[in-house]
Amino acid sequence: MTSIRLCLPALTIILVPTVVNAEHIVDAHINAIGGTDNIAKIKTIHRIADVAVDSPFGEFDGPVTENFDIAGNRGSRLIDIGITLIVSGWVGDTGWQTVPQQGIKDMENLQLTMAGINGSASPVATAKAKFGIDGFSEPVEGDFNEKPCIRTSVLDGVLTFCINKETKLLEGMEVKGDAGRSAIITFDDFTESEGVLFAGKMTTNQPERRTKLTITYSETTVNGDLDEDSFKRPN
Repeated sequence: MTSIRLCLPALTIILVPTVVNAEHIVDAHINAIGGTDNIAKIKTIHRIADVAVDSPFGEFDGPVTENFDIAGNRGSRLIDIGITLIVSGWVGDTGWQTVPQQGIKDMENLQLTMAGINGSASPVATAKAKFGIDGFSEPVEGDFNEKPCIRTSVLDGVLTFCINKETKLLEGMEVKGDAGRSAIITFDDFTESEGVLFAGKMTTNQPERRTKLTITYSETTVNGDLDEDSFKRPN
């Protein structure tokens, strides 16, 4: 009996979980939304939504159309709020977007990177494929929208993923931009399509600009045909 008692403390130490690392939380999230195999099967995404915009210039709403060709590394988003069209898109290493009172302008590097990460089946899985697991910072615990989360960053802290500690779903992302481009993005109402969970609602809050944009999705089509014209840069 004495020898058994002496062994118990050592056994207890072995069984205590180690501190969660980036690979653990990233892979746990990927498994929670459907797994690597199901995510890899998704080549195209077409989504229809409604948007509500709250800005210093007023409140606006309208339809949204998104087309993402993951296999071809291209995508587009068209938001029609009546008084104007908000257009963004990219093909390979070139992207464009609407700039107020300036028309269509080229995306900067961070904007192009974020477009590719957002225009995918999983922002976290895409970041892992792009930067590798070594590109993620060591995870830390911290709330997001009053929910316990684990936070890990890429791009030297420019982009932070907030993963729910219990569900392992992506609660939100924080983007540190310049010239008033910082944003807090919240994901809600996850629904399944082709074995992968997609956020049914995405809210982008830009505090410096006092602007909030809420997109509520009504339709998600995976691996279907996409409108080729949607990937052409507008005049």
